[in-house]
Amino acid sequence: HLKSGWRDAMDSIVQTRLPLFLTAHSELDQDRDWNVLRESFERVGRPMHHPEVRHVHGYRLCPFASRMSTPDPLDGGRAVKANAHYLYVPPGDTALRVHSY
Repeated sequence: HLKSGWRDAMDSIVQTRLPLFLTAHSELDQDRDWNVLRESFERVGRPMHHPEVRHVHGYRLCPFASRMSTPDPLDGGRAVKANAHYLYVPPGDTALRVHSY
């Protein structure tokens, strides 16, 4: 349900070729977001440059993460922190040659 709600928005964002700064609450959230992002790039005709990056996608710990933990209903109630990890996707055709700073 969340994936379908984000599809059009992600496609529009990817088409702008602007840089993206994404955050994720957990490793499971990273994987879900990465799949949505990859699918959006492919749908709008900008396929990934490195498809093998599936599990080495460059998320890093976010210095702006929440200090409060909340249960993730999509991960069996496991405790997560909002914005715990981030991913920077550079602008233009360099997209998904993932850079992490």
